[in-house]
Amino acid sequence: MERKTMKFLCTAIAATFLLAGIAFADDLKIGMMNWNTCPITNKNGELTSFTDFAGSADSPSVASGWIIQAAAGSLQDPQKQTNYSKMNSFISQVDPNSSQGHRISLNCSNDNWTHTLPPVADCVAPPPSTPQSAHCMVNNLLAYISSIDTNSITLHKNVNENGYPTLDINLDIEPRLNSAYHTTLSPLYDDWLDMIEGVRTQIDEHNSASPSILVTLSAFIPQIMVIDAYELDYPMTPTQIAKAWAACDTLIVMAYRNLPCFDAPCVGTNPQLTSCPDGFLNSARALIDTIPQGTEGEGKHFAIALELSRDVSNCEKVSFGYNKIYDGSTGLSRQDFLKTAIQQGWDSFSSADQSKLHPDGAFMLHSYESLHCFRQDTPAPGASPLNCDIGGTCNLSSGCTPALFTPPSGVYGDVNNDGIVDANDILALEELLGSCRGDLNFDGIVNVHDILMTIGNWGECE
Repeated sequence: MERKTMKFLCTAIAATFLLAGIAFADDLKIGMMNWNTCPITNKNGELTSFTDFAGSADSPSVASGWIIQAAAGSLQDPQKQTNYSKMNSFISQVDPNSSQGHRISLNCSNDNWTHTLPPVADCVAPPPSTPQSAHCMVNNLLAYISSIDTNSITLHKNVNENGYPTLDINLDIEPRLNSAYHTTLSPLYDDWLDMIEGVRTQIDEHNSASPSILVTLSAFIPQIMVIDAYELDYPMTPTQIAKAWAACDTLIVMAYRNLPCFDAPCVGTNPQLTSCPDGFLNSARALIDTIPQGTEGEGKHFAIALELSRDVSNCEKVSFGYNKIYDGSTGLSRQDFLKTAIQQGWDSFSSADQSKLHPDGAFMLHSYESLHCFRQDTPAPGASPLNCDIGGTCNLSSGCTPALFTPPSGVYGDVNNDGIVDANDILALEELLGSCRGDLNFDGIVNVHDILMTIGNWGECE
């Protein structure tokens, strides 16, 4: 059985020296979200800047990865005809050829979704204070996709396993409890799932009509719907999460606010020394366990959203930031901190679980504007505000100084460090059950998952 030696470094100084030129594994792709429609409208030539940035090899690079682009609002009446041609230009430049193309998702968003809105027959643009229903937003996207002339626009990266042109519709529709509609979370989740299933029906009807371009569905899912983050019984039931998977091809867990702090201000992610379990790995592993087995799980993937925020007011929400809070005191630059975190996350999954991460965006960076500041130290063209140094106590050098936990060298499962994973390690783990020592997957507790990881790595260590 193939095993992977840990790629983590023993000291921050060594990490800074070696990780500056790190190249992720070929099968690890990174993507990004973009909620700014400037690249589509291209008012001031932002499209060229966007595609140059997306295709750049500068680290962390999203070249050949997955781009989720805000789109539904740009494609609704009355401006849709003008923006159809602009969206065509966007797709052509983001997916120019097979080697440089990006996977594309066209997004519709509502960050304050409280209940299902009734479908509107004509789906015209509502007043600014009234969000469109998911039904109408998806109708906008499907109408646009149906208008694409595949004789004029060739999709290179955006094809399915049979080579058929395929685009993805992404739902960033986050359920929020509002007592006017729901008094508890479970019926809110049921309502949200009804909305998701309605969107799936729209897409299935489109796909069944022999279109020139097929459509898949991805959706963001808040971490509290996956794990019991704050011991308040937030997660969906197994029946509910099964409905989400039945409707969606990919689920993206919104766990990015939990690196490195999970539910309270803290420093570091070492579960053996602090009360800071590694949130994005907790929620990601929980989501892995819900993916349907057998034929029902074929083609299903998950991804992990990581936030690069410009304006963080609460230390517990710091993930990566970019006002130089990682420079100096941690021994790692911002870029190296991010690359280390991604590498740690990737290597903590078994090869079987890695195959379930989205092949074009295992980690989705939030978002283009923030990543531009993070990577280039300059605001992205068309960004609002045009400022990379927004305030916030956690953005100050005197504020939070998060530190990554560097796991011990060796192979996961070699609990007693004797160079082989065998029955002696199982016995050692049994003595540590319920404690923090021997926590091989760094989820904050030693339990059956650590034993299974030991069994999975059975044999001599490389």
